[in-house]
Amino acid sequence: MRIVSALLLLLCVSCGGDDIPKVKPPRPVHTYTIPELGIVRERVFSGSARSANEAPLSFRVDGEVTELNVKVGQFVAAGDIIAQLDTADYELERRRLEASLEQALAGLKRAWADYDRTRSLYEAQNVSKSVLDRDQALYKSAKAQHDVTAVALEIAQKQLDYCTLNAPMDGYISEVSIEAYQTIKSGQAIAKLTQGKDLEFEIGIPESLIGQIHVDGDATVSFQSASERPLRAVISEISVTTTKSSTYPVVLRVLEYDERIRSGMIGEATINFADSDSISTTVPPSAVVGASGKQQFVWVYQPATGSVSRRNVQVGSLVSKGIVVNAGLKPGEVIVSRGAHHLEEGSKVRLLEKTKVSYESR
Repeated sequence: MRIVSALLLLLCVSCGGDDIPKVKPPRPVHTYTIPELGIVRERVFSGSARSANEAPLSFRVDGEVTELNVKVGQFVAAGDIIAQLDTADYELERRRLEASLEQALAGLKRAWADYDRTRSLYEAQNVSKSVLDRDQALYKSAKAQHDVTAVALEIAQKQLDYCTLNAPMDGYISEVSIEAYQTIKSGQAIAKLTQGKDLEFEIGIPESLIGQIHVDGDATVSFQSASERPLRAVISEISVTTTKSSTYPVVLRVLEYDERIRSGMIGEATINFADSDSISTTVPPSAVVGASGKQQFVWVYQPATGSVSRRNVQVGSLVSKGIVVNAGLKPGEVIVSRGAHHLEEGSKVRLLEKTKVSYESR
């Protein structure tokens, strides 16, 4: 009887086991703590270097390029010939106007002689006032024709001179846009001349921060491929209109020279917003999760429940220190830095060692 009772008890226990809910163990995750405000208030912006003295070169007249004397990277001195146009048509026009000017000059002399003789006769009362007025008008007309032809000849000479394109300053050719024997239009870019020592750095700053900067504000510029340390810079220009990317172009003047940095190199500019109340932060890129549409979010750890909750964030650019989050996070909050893609709202988590990457409050 006791054996039967024991078997029945075991059977009841085994049958009731299916009703016991299965609890998922906490998922192990790496986390990152948002730094407190006031530690570092800097922002990093991607941009590119350019020469502060950069001149696009072009002809002022149309024509066929018969000589192209430069290549990319070539040094040229002020006055050196960059390119030459075919001058045949402009030479013919100048000769035609020279002949026209000689003809106009002869007509002017003849008209002056006639007018001077008629004026003497008029003073002797041998011709009427109407004859004097006629010869005076003919003289003025001849003089006007002479002056117009002289100006046209001057213009033709200038156009002939414009067939030679000279370097306006010492520098290096950073770009050549045409080939020899190509027919070009006036104003069409032929080449670009840069002076390498004076560099600028152009970045784009969002609307939320553009009001926080000012001309002559301090900044630094760094190039991973060229400089071992950041170079000092100051803000020199702030645009009042946005670009297609909805940012305001800002130009920095680089105060230190590094011969390895060339126009067009990509780098990063760091601007100090120590006096600004607009603070964002930089977080590990793996912490940000992309949702449907363009909304992005992070998982914020809730210490009271040991779980995570979703938080939408406003993401900025990707920089060397991480990805910039402009809005949505608070100092001291703990977010999931690794393992975020495997979580859902309310997931229980177990915190592992924190990410050992130096991300800073911006």
